[in-house]
Amino acid sequence: GKMNKEVKKKAPVWFYLVMISIPLILILLLELGLRVFDYGKDYSPFITIDENYSEFYFPNPELTFKYFKNIKNPPSVIYDGFKKIKDEDTYRVFVLGGSSTAGWPYGFNVPFPRYIKRRLELLYPDKNIEVINLGITAVNTYTIADLVPDILEQKPDLILIYAGHNEFYGALGVGSNESIGKSRAVIKLVLWLRNFKLTQLVENIISSSAKLVAGDSEGQQAQNETLMSKMIGEKAIPYGSETYRLGLEQFEYNMQDIIEEIKSANVNLIIGTLTSNLKQKPFISESIQGEEKADKVYQDAEQSEAAGKLNEAKEKYYKAKDLDALRFRASSEINKIIFDLAGRYGIAITDIDSAFNSKSPNGITGYNLMTDHLHPTAEGYQLIGKTFFDKMISENYLPKFEKKNISIADQEKFMNDTFPFTPLDSVIADIRLRKLLGAYPFVPKGSENILIKNLRITNKVDSIAVEVYNQQITYSEGHRALAKHYYETGDADNFIKEMNAVVNDQPLASQFYVLAGESLINMNRYDEALIYLQRLIRLERNAWVTKWIGSIYLSKKNYSEAEKYLKESVSLDSSDPQTLYNLAGAYFYTGKIDEAIAATKACLALNNNYAGARQFLSGLNALKSRSANR
Repeated sequence: GKMNKEVKKKAPVWFYLVMISIPLILILLLELGLRVFDYGKDYSPFITIDENYSEFYFPNPELTFKYFKNIKNPPSVIYDGFKKIKDEDTYRVFVLGGSSTAGWPYGFNVPFPRYIKRRLELLYPDKNIEVINLGITAVNTYTIADLVPDILEQKPDLILIYAGHNEFYGALGVGSNESIGKSRAVIKLVLWLRNFKLTQLVENIISSSAKLVAGDSEGQQAQNETLMSKMIGEKAIPYGSETYRLGLEQFEYNMQDIIEEIKSANVNLIIGTLTSNLKQKPFISESIQGEEKADKVYQDAEQSEAAGKLNEAKEKYYKAKDLDALRFRASSEINKIIFDLAGRYGIAITDIDSAFNSKSPNGITGYNLMTDHLHPTAEGYQLIGKTFFDKMISENYLPKFEKKNISIADQEKFMNDTFPFTPLDSVIADIRLRKLLGAYPFVPKGSENILIKNLRITNKVDSIAVEVYNQQITYSEGHRALAKHYYETGDADNFIKEMNAVVNDQPLASQFYVLAGESLINMNRYDEALIYLQRLIRLERNAWVTKWIGSIYLSKKNYSEAEKYLKESVSLDSSDPQTLYNLAGAYFYTGKIDEAIAATKACLALNNNYAGARQFLSGLNALKSRSANR
């Protein structure tokens, strides 16, 4: 028979295009649908949090869910707000890092970015100083590299980085419980994909089916588990091992990306070297070929120090820390990488490690400036702030505005005298430290937390601290509750300390300036009240704040200022007899008798029996007729 010579016809090009585009269109529609219905979490770094502050961006509280998938309650962000539209009166700094940037174990006024903000505000009091602390506990350079593009969009004047302790166990790190493998390319791709709602949908389906199979493991975990112990994936990472090397590479390459990106945007950058507690005994001591065990080196270090051989002791303490196989403290090689990168890229470095050693007994950083293995004390955090600030001065990175002429010594004295840190902060930090230091890896796994067990509640401060620690009330509410207690007991000095902690933590919340101003006026502490009112008037000008600034100036015999503010108050609200009466007094002292008479009459028209107004009016009229009869 004849061969069947039917030729297969080739499909036209458009056919293939349609074939490819149908799944793409479906994916796109699904993504749009998930967005319309607001499925899952929003990972934009900066969002509008509150309609009352609609002109400000704040770090997004959901952001950390992007980096932590295995931990139920990931670490939180710090609510440092900044203007959506940056004006020419604004100087903007972003600070990046882990928990020692976030200021653990303290409340929000202790971390070093707050030191930098307060010191800049001292030098540029009429400018808008924004120092945004993006320190997040348990993150490393993967998170920082992921955030940098969004930060650069916000036009920072300066970026500060203090990071490197979390390279191994921090989110996505090589030895982390949150690890998704060791390939940087894969990790960066996954982070990019997580910006899509579709990825979240897929990840949620996978994780919920895995939970069905395995049961909810985290619910059954030991009570005495801290975030620090939960982050440990690969427990021992011996010095020089493959994983150790990968952690250093991860740090170096991520930092390279970070530096290149910031440099190409022409933004000033300062990187700090890392410091840690050299007096912390090694957590895990492993035998490594050609090296002594970490705890042996640590004992030698102690002996050398006792014998007064300080340089030798210091070297051994560093060596013991580097050999510690539980890698929470950055090894010396991380600082070496920081110096290398700075040299290669011409980046400013501030040597925080040396600053800490120079302020420590025998030149060896220990519990004098450290609360635990690597988190500084309140004094230590101020030292990091000062060390960064010194570098800002020497690199000429301070704002280009007109600066107040205050000597460095006076600046530092002011910083100490006005440090918004109260006994409540100390107790909260103490409880957090007890929770950490009484748990693994500081004590054997599974043992009871004796430190928390021995906690004694003896007074008002302690009981409020426990409520803050247990998250029954916020940090700010704790300070406000204590302020209220001091107000009710008539203790103005301690009331002021607590309110300072509140307004430094939430500088945009006008209601706290009102609360402090009103309370201090009631306590007849006018000079202190004035300080809060002057900060309030920068946020909002209304009849109440202008009335009280004017009235306080009147009591201080500054009559021209009193007249100016009281006049403004009346123009905003002419229905307050007290304001009109005070304005009449200000007019009288500035010699404007006709205006004084008019203001007093207006006061009496509102309240016919206003105390003292009748006599004042007849006195003014007598004065007027006397001068007319001259």
